Amino acid sequence: MKKCLELTSCLLACLCITGCVEDVDNGRSVGMFSASQNGFTTLEVYDLGSLNKIELSVAKAGLQDAGGTVTFSVEQSLLDSLNNADGTDYQLLPSECYTIENATYAVTSGGDRYVKGSNLVYDPHKIYNLSGFDKLKYVLPLRVSSTGTPMNPERTEVIYGFVVKEAIVRLTSSGGDFVVEGETTTSPMKLNTQVSFDNEWELTTSFAVEGTDYVDSYNSKNSTYFILLPSDYYTLPDATIAKGKTTGSSTINLQGATVPPGNYLLPVSLGGLSGQGDASINLDNQTVATFCIIKQGELINREHWTVTANTEEETGETSNDYPHNGQAISLIDGDINTFWHSHWSQPTGEAAPPYEIKLDMGKENSISQLGVVARQNALTSMNLEIYAGDDGETWNLIGKYFFDGSIKTEQMVPVKACDARWIRIYIPTLGSGASVGHMAELYVYGTDK
Repeated sequence: MKKCLELTSCLLACLCITGCVEDVDNGRSVGMFSASQNGFTTLEVYDLGSLNKIELSVAKAGLQDAGGTVTFSVEQSLLDSLNNADGTDYQLLPSECYTIENATYAVTSGGDRYVKGSNLVYDPHKIYNLSGFDKLKYVLPLRVSSTGTPMNPERTEVIYGFVVKEAIVRLTSSGGDFVVEGETTTSPMKLNTQVSFDNEWELTTSFAVEGTDYVDSYNSKNSTYFILLPSDYYTLPDATIAKGKTTGSSTINLQGATVPPGNYLLPVSLGGLSGQGDASINLDNQTVATFCIIKQGELINREHWTVTANTEEETGETSNDYPHNGQAISLIDGDINTFWHSHWSQPTGEAAPPYEIKLDMGKENSISQLGVVARQNALTSMNLEIYAGDDGETWNLIGKYFFDGSIKTEQMVPVKACDARWIRIYIPTLGSGASVGHMAELYVYGTDK
């Protein structure tokens, strides 16, 4: 209206008055209060051991601003109506979990359109003790009333639901497969940590290594033969999540040059937390980052090896250029274009598994891995069981492996490190769709004694 009165042109004055009348027609001349946060709101909060606070405010509307008072009060009937309408079973938040500071406060005329005066102060830890983490069980229904200026009848309900989340530092690394080359591995072994809450601290996590029971369980579950990496060969630096940040990281220090050839497991979990003061922050005690570490041995000389198989194709795969193709000797001839093949020709036809290949290295060697190469111009996948022995008759199982015939480069097979003269590869079954077995080359890695 002030701008309307300041105009000197009669015509403009008339236009301005018309506009002001439109405001009246729109109901904007009647002053009223409204709850700033009306309806149902879910509060997801972290249990950090401290109280949380929410401002309770109203908004002023209309051209008449008479002021007055507003009051925020708990009203059970609002919760009953909500449960009836939505088919829910929310419960009223117990009074020991919250306080309303200055539940009634004055609203003066003029000034800001949004007026703050009350605070809802609640205790996430007490709510957690009642409901647990990540559960919406308790609700606080508030009715806003006023004196002086009336309330907008459509905006008088403020309902808060509480979901308490665990403040936790998590280990986000999963581990993986790593090959030792020189002093360290071909890629860094990272230990990454993370929080999802607003971090007001400098949080430092330490790490711990799971024991042999974990390694035994891992081997049993995955049909592997890893051993726990001895503590002499690594250190685990702490990781720090800086204030205001949500992630931290450190890298495992590995003394790769001194690690003996072998196949190792390093299962790492979170060990401790510092820097949080009195805040209630927990450690993820479930996640284990499992690092599979292979230190490849030297290639053992095949010059004096002999190899036999319980089945081989003696004639059907031979040619002038490859007179021994199809036979077991092709596994150690140094040519990936030749291969051992299970029998398939007449009169007996295809030989079904199990297949067995026996390798005599002529002397005892320290064994850490096997290398296998698939036939280059055909595809067969096979399940391998690998045994070691001293006399060619008595065997110890040292590894299992699924031999993927679609991979044409050398496949490295980690086995249980041992000393042996003989290697036995037992093939009980073939991959899907396969009816014969074949393989191009066979290597042994370790220490050539």
